[in-house]
Amino acid sequence: INFYYDPQNYKTIFSTLNNLSKGDEIIVNYNNQDIIYKVEDQKVLGVNDVKPLEEIKPSYLNESTMVLMTCWPPGTKAKRLLINATKVN
Repeated sequence: INFYYDPQNYKTIFSTLNNLSKGDEIIVNYNNQDIIYKVEDQKVLGVNDVKPLEEIKPSYLNESTMVLMTCWPPGTKAKRLLINATKVN
């Protein structure tokens, strides 16, 4: 499935999200600061089942989370692949 990936084409940048596994780190550089997130899980959902504002963890835990989402399988609009991650630093 990696044949859709082209680092020169921003539209394909998430086509390899399926390679992420629980415990993998995602580094986001924002304002010259690296923010590290750890992958909690990945799931495939139907287009109508995606709830973009749904909390990953209860708010009382006060944890920063992130969801990465792409079309699944790559090159289609059939479903969505979501990667849930929690900030570790």
